[in-house]
Amino acid sequence: MVDSRRTIGTWFFGGALIVLFGSNQAMPPIVRLLSNVLWGALALGVLIDSILISRKIKRLVASASREHREARLALLLRDHAVDHVRRMRAPAPRVNIGDQV
Repeated sequence: MVDSRRTIGTWFFGGALIVLFGSNQAMPPIVRLLSNVLWGALALGVLIDSILISRKIKRLVASASREHREARLALLLRDHAVDHVRRMRAPAPRVNIGDQV
């Protein structure tokens, strides 16, 4: 399910790099301010996206057993982990973006 859609996790690493360079003391104050705003937006986006993914996983997984909690955690980690760059995921995505799951 995570592989079939774009999430904020896809853009988080690139945004974090922009924030890293933008928050440098050598940058003008407006750039540092925008970088801090971007950081807050990324954090809020990840939080909201995690909640939405968790709710969708909860609906898809029928049992409320331990496997249910582990599946939710595994999918959230797959979405927000460092390997969020699709080409670098291990194991490789089995579906294309936009495919119906």
